[in-house]
Amino acid sequence: GFDDLAGSENIGFKRATANPLIKREEMPKELPVVVQAIKMGECMFYAFSAEPFCEFGVSVRTQSPSKYSMVAFVANAGIVGYIPTKEAFGTEAYEAQLSSAKFYPEAGYQMVDKALELAKKIY
Repeated sequence: GFDDLAGSENIGFKRATANPLIKREEMPKELPVVVQAIKMGECMFYAFSAEPFCEFGVSVRTQSPSKYSMVAFVANAGIVGYIPTKEAFGTEAYEAQLSSAKFYPEAGYQMVDKALELAKKIY
């Protein structure tokens, strides 16, 4: 009857919620991401092979050692996935859901640090 239907919906919801977590555990612990910094005159160009949230691009531009900076996402090596901020990670936003975001919450911050480290070496 109705109770059986309500119970099966609940099980389906629990399975749909658990599947991304199970999938995450089966994923590799490391994924390669290309992070580049290129200097041309007074401008630094930054390129990431992933699709980070825009906050990461703003962070790179505001901390860049150069007067002018440009940031490109989904560059050169294709796309390796969405990279949400810690605040957005695991929320209802499509790009931040556990099934869409292949990386851990610290990934975007590590990419920003690496890009700025590269820029400081060549600037």
